[in-house]
Amino acid sequence: MTAHASLLGTPAAVDAGAADDPAAKQRAPLSSWFSLGVLSLVVVLGLVDKLIFTLVAEPLRHTLSLSDTQLGLLQGVAFTLATAVTMAPFGWLSDRYDRRRVLAASVVLWSACGALRGTSDGFSALFLASVGLGLAEGSPLPINNSLIPDLFPRAQRVAANTIFGLVTLLAASIGSALGGAAVTLSDSARPHLPLAMQHLESWRLAFFATAAVGLPTALLVLVMPGATRGRYDAHTAAAEQASKQEFGAYLRAHWRTLTGVVCGTGFTMVGFSAVGTWIPIMVARRFGVSPQQLGNGVGASFFLATLAGTALAVLGMKWVRRRHGPAGTLRLLAFGNLMFAALTPLLLFVRSSFDVFCVLGLLVTPLIANVLVSPNAVQDIAPASMRARAAGVMLMVGQLFQVLGPLAIGGLSDTISAISPNALVIAIVALVVVMGAIGAVVLRATEASFARLVATVTGSTKA
Repeated sequence: MTAHASLLGTPAAVDAGAADDPAAKQRAPLSSWFSLGVLSLVVVLGLVDKLIFTLVAEPLRHTLSLSDTQLGLLQGVAFTLATAVTMAPFGWLSDRYDRRRVLAASVVLWSACGALRGTSDGFSALFLASVGLGLAEGSPLPINNSLIPDLFPRAQRVAANTIFGLVTLLAASIGSALGGAAVTLSDSARPHLPLAMQHLESWRLAFFATAAVGLPTALLVLVMPGATRGRYDAHTAAAEQASKQEFGAYLRAHWRTLTGVVCGTGFTMVGFSAVGTWIPIMVARRFGVSPQQLGNGVGASFFLATLAGTALAVLGMKWVRRRHGPAGTLRLLAFGNLMFAALTPLLLFVRSSFDVFCVLGLLVTPLIANVLVSPNAVQDIAPASMRARAAGVMLMVGQLFQVLGPLAIGGLSDTISAISPNALVIAIVALVVVMGAIGAVVLRATEASFARLVATVTGSTKA
């Protein structure tokens, strides 16, 4: 009982243990920060490959005579679904083989599929190439969740995860800018290309240009310094036993804790996907703003919320871990869920698009914080030998929650539209409040078992 008291929130015990813990004084070498930069580059490259399709979709549609339904299939099934189903298999590969080689191979594969999109002469060929691209892009998240704990000691892991999460969040805008630049540069470089390529459409050249970046990026991945599995993990008997445990046995033994973490963080993603998808539509529908005004308002809201959410994540993690130990990670996630659930009803009182953008910024702040904090929870409860598989399975299941939010709000809005002119706003508020509250309750109920699992995985005797 004494062993687990500090993990469950005895501040004095936690502080005393931290002061005597040599691991708290460890610092990652410069090579680890180089590796983090390369991993971030891979994420940006993957987003550029996805976003470039959106940027050239209209001329591509005209060239290949595609319908809107076919465009939707190319972006939905070919990318999102294909990426989700390969997260667990890539996690399995990463736990058994050199993670650098697995990641480099996937980068080469998705670049090759990206180039094949440029040679497509119809929907079928383009769909198959896009599926290949989506399948290959299932690798970075499980691999990164496995590598980062081996690149950085626990004292620096929160900072590393925050930096990587920020890059992921900002990569969409970075990717759009780079994708637009790729289209422009590809077209301007036409006179300098081989004669056989000078007559090609701009969208084909853009696909070739982004694919060409894949090989040098894969080489950067291969030259990253090796990271020994469990490099910064405690090597007690309990930790060694957890590390040698079969993955199936690990899932069966800890399914309640894993389910609590996946569902608790999944309800966060329900709120995120719902807010990000439907609030812009609500603004345009209710206040008649132009696409440019909408883009500027949403962009400014997300930018400011990202800054505030990052500060909340970093400062919050320091505070809750000092007071509640590792279980504080779930405590902070639960607080984030409650915070965006409590703020969402403000949408019922907005009177202008400016009001909506202000409320959007307030809502997204705790959501951003939760997105940055949640990788720490996933990494803390998985032994080093199976961390990529655990992350892959949890991320794959988590994708389902991102689909649930927009669909549920759309269905609820249609159901009550006959009785209320504000059906969409009511649907957003109802779903987000309920999901946020449920997520907070689930995370709070999981804290005790989460703390015990962290103690087992890390081999902590002070837990």
